[in-house]
Amino acid sequence: MSAANSNITEQQALEQRQKWVNGFNDTMLKIWQEQITLLGVIDTGALLASPKALPVRADGRFFEVGFSQAFLEICD
Repeated sequence: MSAANSNITEQQALEQRQKWVNGFNDTMLKIWQEQITLLGVIDTGALLASPKALPVRADGRFFEVGFSQAFLEICD
């Protein structure tokens, strides 16, 4: 196998992985949005709009993602 053939194969593998990662991310976003809708927790729409797709890296590197939440407290 020549070097050119192995580069094409590696490129194809990265493209396939990128398609899989994109599909997985899209599916997870849909699941979160469907659950928010089914649970009826839509008040301002901010929660429903909050799940966002991150840029895709199909080369095995990872993003670190943090999660925080805050609640509006009404004091009488």
